[in-house]
Amino acid sequence: MRIAVCDDDRAIREEISRLIQKQVSEADIAEYQSGEELINAKGNFDIYFLDIEMGKMSGMDIARRIREREENSRQRSIIIFVTGYREYMEAAFDVNAFHYLIKPIDVEKFSEKYCGYMDCNTLRAGYPESKRLCEAFCQAYAKEWNIDFVTIRLARVFGSTMSEGDSKAIAQFIQKAIQKEDIILKSKGNQFYSYCYVADAVSGIVKVLLDGKCTYAYNIAGKECDMRLAEIAEYLADISETKVIFQIPENIEKMGYSTATKALLDISLAEELGYISLYNIKDGLKRTIEILK
Repeated sequence: MRIAVCDDDRAIREEISRLIQKQVSEADIAEYQSGEELINAKGNFDIYFLDIEMGKMSGMDIARRIREREENSRQRSIIIFVTGYREYMEAAFDVNAFHYLIKPIDVEKFSEKYCGYMDCNTLRAGYPESKRLCEAFCQAYAKEWNIDFVTIRLARVFGSTMSEGDSKAIAQFIQKAIQKEDIILKSKGNQFYSYCYVADAVSGIVKVLLDGKCTYAYNIAGKECDMRLAEIAEYLADISETKVIFQIPENIEKMGYSTATKALLDISLAEELGYISLYNIKDGLKRTIEILK
C-alpha cells in the first residue's frame, strides 16, 4: 500500500506518518511539504493525506488534480483532508473525499516529534512558544558552534519540592489535602495529562544528560502516571477524608489557564536509554503528603 502525506508543517507530517506506520507497518509512506512536490512525484498512491492550506497549491487543488488524473482510470484513490479549518468540509465532497480530519490530530501519546497544537493568539501562548524558541536556539548553536546539548521535556512534575505559592492545579490539590480542606476543582476535570514524581524526574534528567544523544529531545514522565485531573482531585479528597467542590471560574480568571485537554507523553525514547520510573502517581501523591505533613 502506497500512502502520500502532504503538509507544510513537518511535525504534522511526521506524526501522521508515525500513526500510519503504527497501524500498517508494511505501508510505503512518502512525505511531501508542498502540493507542487506531490504532483511532480512519480507514480500513484492508494491513499492521500492532504493539508488544505499550503503555499501556491492547496490540498483542494491537489485533490482536483488527482481526480482529473483518475478520470479515465479504474483506480480510485482515497483522499483524506487534514486541516484546522472546518469551512472546507462542503468543498471536500466535490472531490469525493473519504474523510476530513480536524487539527489538532488526537494522538494517543505525544512523541518527541509531535509538540501538539497551539493557538498563538492567546494570552498563555508565550509560555509554550518560549520553550520552542529555546529548543530552536539550541539547535542553531549546535550547528554553528558544535555545542553538545540535549532537550528534556518534562511531564507535570509534582512532589514535596513544590513551593507553597505554586499555582498549578495538582499543587493546590495537595495543599488542600494536607490542610484537610475541600479540594476546589475549577473545571470539569477532564484534562488528561502525564505526570512525574520529582524523584523520577531527577533520575530522568540525569540519565538523559549522561547518555542522551546530542541534539535529541527526550520526554520524561512516570510509567503509570497518566491521570485525569478530576481523578487526582477525587483520590486526594479520599485519602484526606474531604470532598471535591466544582467551582467554574469567571472568564477573566479562565484567561490565565491552560486550554490543553490532553497531553500524554510517550517515554519510549528515554526508556531505550535505560530510564526507569519507580513511582506511580498514587504512590507519589501519598509520599508527597506524608513528607509535607
